[in-house]
Amino acid sequence: MRYGGNTSCVEVRFGNQLYIFDCGTGFRLLGHQLEADAKASGKPIYAHVFVSHFHWDHIQGMPFFRPLYGMPPNHFVFHSSGRTRQLKQVMEEQMAAPYFPVGLNEMKAQREFYDIEEGKTDLGDGSKMKTMWLNHPQGCLGFRLETNEGTLVYATDNEPGDEKFDKAVRKLAEGADLLIYDAQYLPEEYAARRRGWGHSHWREAVNVVMESGAKELLLFHHDPDHDDALIDKVVTEARNYYPKVRAAAEGMEVKL
Repeated sequence: MRYGGNTSCVEVRFGNQLYIFDCGTGFRLLGHQLEADAKASGKPIYAHVFVSHFHWDHIQGMPFFRPLYGMPPNHFVFHSSGRTRQLKQVMEEQMAAPYFPVGLNEMKAQREFYDIEEGKTDLGDGSKMKTMWLNHPQGCLGFRLETNEGTLVYATDNEPGDEKFDKAVRKLAEGADLLIYDAQYLPEEYAARRRGWGHSHWREAVNVVMESGAKELLLFHHDPDHDDALIDKVVTEARNYYPKVRAAAEGMEVKL
């Protein structure tokens, strides 16, 4: 109840730019906030949306994101890998009968779709986005956003133990001001029955932040069976190894 129950969605603001990482159920509440902001300012919503992969908990909020149903000039630029499917196709399929009452054609906002893979992209606003593949079934992209106000790394859904991916995620997080990292399981849960499921644990998260030189760690993607008290305990234990550790919580704001 304190940390929150919505699935993955992170909003990042840099100057006048709005970036959104993943479209889990938190995307619905973000839509309400953005509509209120747009009404107050009299300005339309313009955002870049980066989708790490297409598992349910990262796309569930799309059909419930109200700004997509508004008429132009709301404008959304979606970035995702087309390795398995194109994002527009994924959106069409999740809203097709018998899963949803209205189709994708009801979304009237302007939408653009860009296919991204590993590499670095200049976003044209003084910031750069670097992407790397993480170790997750069907793949998952990790993102490094570099701006003149700071560097943020969003690396959710990553399983340790593969030398190539372990090295890549540390390179992605190198020197970042904030690392948002997968810590779904307890180390003993992972070792006993969660190998191969594509997720990490808090002890590995601490290893990544310490070995990459990132400044602060935000534990992310909590297991829905872990209550607030357990997550509090995880944070306390993690701080025995690295002091700047917090657990992601609904509505949390972090300034770089």
